[in-house]
Amino acid sequence: MLDTLLNLSGANWIGASFAAVPALINVLVLVYAVRVLPRDAVTRSFVVFVLMCLDWQLFDVMTRLSATAETATMWRALLRWGQQLTTATALHFALYFAGQRRIADSYLFRVALYAPAVFLIMAYPAGIFVEQLYWRPQWGWTSLPPGGPMGSFMLLWNGGLGVVMYGVLGWNVVRVWNNARERAAGLTLFAGMTVPVATGLVGETLLPTVIGVQQVSVLSSALVFFSLAVVLAL
Repeated sequence: MLDTLLNLSGANWIGASFAAVPALINVLVLVYAVRVLPRDAVTRSFVVFVLMCLDWQLFDVMTRLSATAETATMWRALLRWGQQLTTATALHFALYFAGQRRIADSYLFRVALYAPAVFLIMAYPAGIFVEQLYWRPQWGWTSLPPGGPMGSFMLLWNGGLGVVMYGVLGWNVVRVWNNARERAAGLTLFAGMTVPVATGLVGETLLPTVIGVQQVSVLSSALVFFSLAVVLAL
């Protein structure tokens, strides 16, 4: 089994690099956040987001380096958490950053935010989602978006969280507009999230569900723009 897990190939090194380079940057961001930023709820929520983002980026790296579909399936099973939890943790961080600690600390809110993501993760080993892997040059082993109502729910849930988070960051800019320093920080985060939100809505949601073409799996890489924006803002 270990031989299968480590059955890797450099044939898709370009595609793997699209995720590996942002992952390395996020490692540096993580070290900076732990060692330099204040130890408060904002930083803690940001660290959790970066960890989930790193997991998702490693998911893409290892899938693209896998020599066989069996190897890719094993790596996808091991590293699936970040793929489903990154958007939720980003929204959680955005609420803390926007001063909405009462909501962010709410037990009911946390259950509502994270329970669907955990369910979607568990849906794969439960057989609700059956992945169909196919080979794409430079991108390696890629899966078709899950079909049916549950597949649509997964795409719309993650896309919806991204829209809500973007709205929270935009509302925060309005809230702190009269404070020059906080306004600059808020605008930095809003701008930093523009790239991954646009990438996610177009590449992960709009293309497969509305237009019916293959999804473009670069969202995890685009999230590094948000990580860097947070470092600048904090």
